[in-house]
Amino acid sequence: MSHKKQLEKTAAVWKQFVESGQFIQAGVQKSVLDSWQICRQTGVDPWESEKIQSAFVPGQEITAMHMTKGHRRPAETMKAIGQFGDENRVVLSIYDKQGIFIEAMNYDYPESMAQKLGVESLFLGQLTENISGTNAVTLAMRESSTVRLAGYDHYHSWFHAFSCSAAPLRDGRGNIVGAVGASSLDLHQPTTVLPFLRCLADIYQHWRWLEYDRNKTRYWQGVKLMEPIPEAPSTPNPLNQMVGTSPGMKHVREMVASVAQGELSVMLVGESGVGKEVAAQSIHDLSSRREGPLIVINCGSLSETLAGSTLFGYESGSFTGARPGGKAGLIEIANGGTLFLDELENLSPAIQTMLLRCLDEKTVIRTGGTKERVVDFRLITASKIPGEIAVSKGILREDFYYRIAGYSISIPPLRKRRQDIPLLMEALLKRLVEKMGRAMPRFSEEAMACCCHYPWPGNVRQLKNLLEQLLVTCQADEVKYSDLPEAIRYDPSWLNRFQENRDHGQITTKRPGKKEMSRKSGRHLMNQLEQKMVQQILEETGGNVSESARRLGISRPTLYRILKEIHRETPNQ
Repeated sequence: MSHKKQLEKTAAVWKQFVESGQFIQAGVQKSVLDSWQICRQTGVDPWESEKIQSAFVPGQEITAMHMTKGHRRPAETMKAIGQFGDENRVVLSIYDKQGIFIEAMNYDYPESMAQKLGVESLFLGQLTENISGTNAVTLAMRESSTVRLAGYDHYHSWFHAFSCSAAPLRDGRGNIVGAVGASSLDLHQPTTVLPFLRCLADIYQHWRWLEYDRNKTRYWQGVKLMEPIPEAPSTPNPLNQMVGTSPGMKHVREMVASVAQGELSVMLVGESGVGKEVAAQSIHDLSSRREGPLIVINCGSLSETLAGSTLFGYESGSFTGARPGGKAGLIEIANGGTLFLDELENLSPAIQTMLLRCLDEKTVIRTGGTKERVVDFRLITASKIPGEIAVSKGILREDFYYRIAGYSISIPPLRKRRQDIPLLMEALLKRLVEKMGRAMPRFSEEAMACCCHYPWPGNVRQLKNLLEQLLVTCQADEVKYSDLPEAIRYDPSWLNRFQENRDHGQITTKRPGKKEMSRKSGRHLMNQLEQKMVQQILEETGGNVSESARRLGISRPTLYRILKEIHRETPNQ
């Protein structure tokens, strides 16, 4: 079907759907039809234009954004992007995951066309189906692929004169964080636009502008816009990301600060959730490569068949479905920056061999190719298994391990630095409440003490998940012991913690934001909390000793002993 006939077919289907809510599926993309249904269900009026025109970002706002960003971008690259848009008569723009406008990539063509159409600009403050109807940016993120719409593919009639293309933006882990779009008043958009958007998406993925900018926002007519970036923003100390005053964390911070200045490879060892990625980010931010990209790769997500092309890239025609012109691998993209391989223990021996050659020769050969490409990056790895043990078990090749283990930093689990828990809770809560827009809650003595003595098998990641859960389920100003999940409240370690506490340093159960919670001795306070907890569980079970002992994870004789002590200390009650 010719392009003209396709446009006519889509127009007929659209008119039928708008009038009756029914459509003929043949000839129109399913994703477009699904989007039309969403638009209809959310009450979008396909004929109303005033709302659309009032949602365009004013030209002076776009100019202000451009002026504040120019000094942070490679001038020649930005000039080439702008020229492409203007010469091909397309409006190039960047939107975040919520469809909120982030940046205009060219200015001459959009400005001239906006004047002809009698609108402020051609950049909408937000692209979502309930505001602007079916659009390429929303579909590109939903479909996780490049999208091109033309004419009546758009649900709103205001856009029927436009053709629009978009490609999803991804972060270092491959998660979709936004989209780059190109709009034109020519329904036959140049064929070079879509490949160009793919390249532009790759650039944004690794320059990481989107994540940097999304935290600096303000509002215009209810639409979130960029806040001008100061000329000399204050840079926080990367070491502050690793929270804790325990000897173990002090040693980790000292090691990170020391190794960051060099170029040798670094191996981070620790259980899942202890903060290995945070440490890698700190090393990168403190290094001379901080202006380059930090490419994060989870080796556990790399299949044997895809690992080679993902890491090393591929040439055109090297396999079925290969992109024309080939594609750079993540190692090439990390050039000038840092490559972080997480869960290294999942990397196959064959890929270890290829990486070893790459590290020795400082070159990479794409899959299906013969040309050597020079690469310059620093390698940071992370593993749950210490390197020597991984070698002895045959998980890591010996030659590969000794090539990557320039420095080894062991990050202790949370149960071995319990005194850091109140500080971690305070730091995590501050970030969460800012994000959720609610007040900072307090923790009762019992709740804080319970958190401090729980073993946290999932470490900091599990602690953060708990706090997020509590902020949703507990709307009171104080989080009480009864608000904690049963798995934490009834953990057996709770009643057998005194020897463990002496082994891992004194714990202060201070509330976040307080300098000091209590001056009672730790043992006396723990006895009080133990008795309160036992009494509360007995109340919950109606005095059933067997059920109470089961929930506490102790034997009935142990519970009777505790009850006897409670009775002895409170004889008149």
